[in-house]
Amino acid sequence: SLYVCVSGAVKVGIAGTGAMGNAIGGCLLRKGYEVVAWNRTPEKTKTVVELGAVAVNSISDLFKDVDVVIMMVVGDENMRTATGLLKQVGKGLQGKTVVQWTSHDPLSADDQSKYVESQGGIWLGGAMLATPDSVCSDHGLYFLSGATQEDFNQVNNLIGQIGGLQYYGSKPGMGSLYDIAVVNTLMFGRLQLFHFV
Repeated sequence: SLYVCVSGAVKVGIAGTGAMGNAIGGCLLRKGYEVVAWNRTPEKTKTVVELGAVAVNSISDLFKDVDVVIMMVVGDENMRTATGLLKQVGKGLQGKTVVQWTSHDPLSADDQSKYVESQGGIWLGGAMLATPDSVCSDHGLYFLSGATQEDFNQVNNLIGQIGGLQYYGSKPGMGSLYDIAVVNTLMFGRLQLFHFV
């Protein structure tokens, strides 16, 4: 059951409107989506609101009338802040999809996905190798894992416009683990290059 509003437009929530949150929100707005934004510092929603998003005052309000919420909470050690925010939403997670792109490790992904699922929601999480300029292009990579292939396909249908979403299985931590592997490989390759120069 693909999530579509009565108006026909998909509604996406953005939790965290820093550089990447604003870039993703702007991309989706240009593609005809309705975007609802929330940030712990309300003034930071100004950029995406100027592009056409609607700002809300609380994380619970963000989840009320959207199909999927993309979480991009910065400065969050092991997703404690993001998990705390989701616990504020509680039963409001019922029937919602959370796409977690807050930096996290595989173990915290498992804990958070279990909480979202216990409240009747769907959780996909991972990481991105992208910059704000690469959103809405083929130049970014977005790793996701958790939930089922069918759930991922629905999310890809909803927000795949932002770039190359890739699915790494139903285990919640695999998306972030793949990111760690890619980044370490890139860093090791650079160190090897300097060694031989």
